[in-house]
Amino acid sequence: MDENEEKKLPRCRNTGEDWLKFGLLLLVVFLGCYLASYYLLDRAHHRFYGSIRPIHNIDDVIKEQDRMFDEMEAVDLSNMLPPNAPIVQTFKKDDAYKVVIDLKPFNGEPSNIKTDIKSDRIKIWGEKNVKKSNSQSDYAFSQSFVLPEKINTKAVTKEKVKGKYIITLPIED
Repeated sequence: MDENEEKKLPRCRNTGEDWLKFGLLLLVVFLGCYLASYYLLDRAHHRFYGSIRPIHNIDDVIKEQDRMFDEMEAVDLSNMLPPNAPIVQTFKKDDAYKVVIDLKPFNGEPSNIKTDIKSDRIKIWGEKNVKKSNSQSDYAFSQSFVLPEKINTKAVTKEKVKGKYIITLPIED
């Protein structure tokens, strides 16, 4: 080869047309990846969470909930309570409310039952600690009642009758 002869190298064309093709190809690849990942994530979401149904009629939903609550109220829970559970019953007799508490879980002692009586509500709570040789067990309950009528807090009576603690709450005139 001659020194004077120039070496001819392949020449790259550097036109804007090539860059445009490269940019569009890059955009298509990016959009394809985005759509594929969106599809896969959407499928996974529906697989784990299920589809969400829109609520068309809220009244039907409320009626269904009311029906379920009515069914729950009809269930007799007395056989589901533990044997030591305090049973509190309330009655309205003549012009007074009566609250009857079973004292069996509290060793038959009314002193283990405490009350807080206001003109429109009553709160009852009780505790019992049982210490055996190597163990100790605590038993407690609390229950509140809101009364629809005002009561005379000065005329409230409490008495023990055959293992029951009876609280009489006279209605105010």
